Amino acid sequence: MPTFAEPLWLLGLAAIAVPIAIHLRGKRVGRVVRVGSVRWLAGVPAAWAPARRVRRIPLLLLRCAVLVALSLALARPYLRASGGEAWVLVAPEVASQVSLDSLRQLGTVRLLARGLPSIDRVPPDSTTQPTDVWSLLREADAAAPAGVRLVVVAPGTVAYLRGVRPELSHAVEYVAVPADSVRPADRRTGGPVTIYFAPGYEDDARYLSLAFRAAAMTRGVTEAVSVLPATDSLPDVATPWVAWLGGSGAPDALQRWLEQGTSILTDGDTSATSDGDRVVWRGPAGEPLLLARGLHYRLRGRFHPSTLPAVLTPDFAEWVDTLWAPGAIRAVAPALPISARQRTPRSSRGTVATAGHDPEAGRRTALALLLLATFLWVAERALVSRERSA
Repeated sequence: MPTFAEPLWLLGLAAIAVPIAIHLRGKRVGRVVRVGSVRWLAGVPAAWAPARRVRRIPLLLLRCAVLVALSLALARPYLRASGGEAWVLVAPEVASQVSLDSLRQLGTVRLLARGLPSIDRVPPDSTTQPTDVWSLLREADAAAPAGVRLVVVAPGTVAYLRGVRPELSHAVEYVAVPADSVRPADRRTGGPVTIYFAPGYEDDARYLSLAFRAAAMTRGVTEAVSVLPATDSLPDVATPWVAWLGGSGAPDALQRWLEQGTSILTDGDTSATSDGDRVVWRGPAGEPLLLARGLHYRLRGRFHPSTLPAVLTPDFAEWVDTLWAPGAIRAVAPALPISARQRTPRSSRGTVATAGHDPEAGRRTALALLLLATFLWVAERALVSRERSA
C-alpha cells in the first residue's frame, strides 16, 4: 500500500487553493462607453451581472498540477510491503499501548527482548533502562528466516537507539510509538565488576575488562573493573557483576553470589540448551553464543579471538553493555525524537533498509515527481507567454 516517508509535506497540497482563488477573482476588463449625461439613468435598475466562473481552465489545471507534484515529491511516496511473513517486535515500554490483535494481522508478534519470546508467553518486565533496539534487531536479523520482514514497534527517541546503527539483511519497518512514563526499577544493573581468570586466560580477562570499561565510559559513569587471578580464597560478598573465566573452582561461591543477587558471567559452556535458557547473543549464522538463566550468563567458548572474533571489534563493547546496562541511563538519556531516516537500519547491500520498501525505488519516484513538476511549470510559463502575445 502507498505511504509517505515525510508525510508533513502533504500539507503543501493545501496550496492549490491559491491558484483557484486567483482564477476565481480574475481580471474583469470592461468596455468604456461615452455618454452625454447620466441624468436619465436615475431610478433605472442595476444591470444583471453573471456569476463569476473559472476561466482559463487549462492554465488553472497546470498550476494546480505543479503544486501537487512538488508536494508529493517532497513527501517521498513509496509502496509499503504488505505481503509475506513478518515478525512484529514490540518494545516492553509500549506493549500496553498498542492493539495486539491489530498487530497479529501483520504477522507473528514477539517481545523486543532477549531471546525474542512470544508476547503471549512472556509478559513485559519492568526495567530502568530503555530497550536496546539496535542490539535486539541484530539478534532478530540473525534468527529470522530469509524473506521475513521485521516490523519494530518502539519509541523513536535517542535513548532507545544506542551505539552504531546495525547493518541488517532483512527489510525493516520502524513504527514509532510514544513510551510510557519511567517505570520503577525492580532489579539491580550496572555497578562494579570483578573478573577472575584462570592461568592462560589473561588475554580473555583483558578483552572483557576493556569492554566493561568502554561501556561505562560511553554512559558517562565511573565504575570500577577489577581483574584478579582465580583462587580458592574468595570474599563472602561479591561485586554486582562477577566474571569467572576458565576456572573450574569455587562453584559454591558462585552459587552463593547468585543467591545474593550477583550477576555471574562464565565461559566454556558446553551444556545443551534447555527450555529455561534464553539466548542473549547470537553468532553470524544465528547460532547461540551466550545463554542466560536468571542472573547466570554462560558463554559458549572463550572471550578470545580464537573462538569469539567479535572481541576485536568495537561492537563487542556494545554487546557487553546490553548485559551490564546501568540503571541511570533512563534518568540521563534525552527524550529527543529522531527522524525516520535516523532510526532506519542499514542494509547489508550498502543501502538503507527503509521501512519495508526499496530505498532506490523511493528515490527514483521522488526524482520523477520533481521532473514532472518542472515540466508542468515550463508548460505553464509557455501558456502564459502565448496568452500575453495573443
